[in-house]
Amino acid sequence: MDGRNKALKLGEGNPYLWEKMGITSLDKEWSSSLDDLSELIVGGYNLNQNQNKIRCVVGGVCIYKSQGKIEKLPLSFLLETLNVFIFSSKFGVTGKILLPIAEECHNYPFLNVEFKNIGIQLASLISELSNLLNIKVETSLSKKIRYGFLPIEKLYGLFNPFTLDPLKSAYPLGEINEEDLLKGYESYALRYRYLDNSEIDNSYLIIDGLHLSKSVIIGMEERGQYLVTSPFPSLFGYEHCLLVDSPSNVPILDLTTETILRLEYFNKILKEKLMIDLNDLITYVQNFIKNQLVERKDKMSEEDEIS
Repeated sequence: MDGRNKALKLGEGNPYLWEKMGITSLDKEWSSSLDDLSELIVGGYNLNQNQNKIRCVVGGVCIYKSQGKIEKLPLSFLLETLNVFIFSSKFGVTGKILLPIAEECHNYPFLNVEFKNIGIQLASLISELSNLLNIKVETSLSKKIRYGFLPIEKLYGLFNPFTLDPLKSAYPLGEINEEDLLKGYESYALRYRYLDNSEIDNSYLIIDGLHLSKSVIIGMEERGQYLVTSPFPSLFGYEHCLLVDSPSNVPILDLTTETILRLEYFNKILKEKLMIDLNDLITYVQNFIKNQLVERKDKMSEEDEIS
């Protein structure tokens, strides 16, 4: 099943609504060059016909479910990360993974220390994966939130661009912390415009999922190119939701063989494009997480001895 049909099945809009946002089917040239990755692609926005101008693939990751603790890092994080590796490899360019550390610290100020710590750990993990896969992928950690640049009215319903629920499409209207939530929303969107303190241009190709398309499009304002990917679905069809919202989006540490079998379509792509098996990657990441936990425990023991 190609990415468009997957998105339709997930209830993430339809071709009419996509086109209203400026998301169109890939033209003949793009479609031909990416035919082997059609399972991951919905369409494009502001795509340049000259693909040779692309010098960086950019993708974001969702980490809020971790609560800043690496042992709670969910499966969706790993799949979103691997998407960046796949498309970076496809275009033969550097990849950049956006870690929303400042935004999570803003949204959850009581977890400020935890999110700053996990940012450092994830940057280290991505560096290790880059060496393992021999594909240059770096991280961009947001250090402070940005706001005051976008029209506020565009931010409501930012993460539910195709919902028919009026409450979701207006969120966070009426919330006690509405102003703070909107600041976080705007900063999240502006990550697609300002990368490492400079504005992106059309040499940057963003590959985030359709469910984030409103955030990407209003954030970048046609400065970059956007290859719209299909959101990862829940591992269980009866849930009819995105993986990121699903109870099956378990911590990477808790993944089982049965869980991995439900990702066979993605594993096939990994084997073909990155020459590695998802099982091996998961084991590698699990070992990294375990080592981080040992280091944390040792550090806490040293601090206890000092005190």
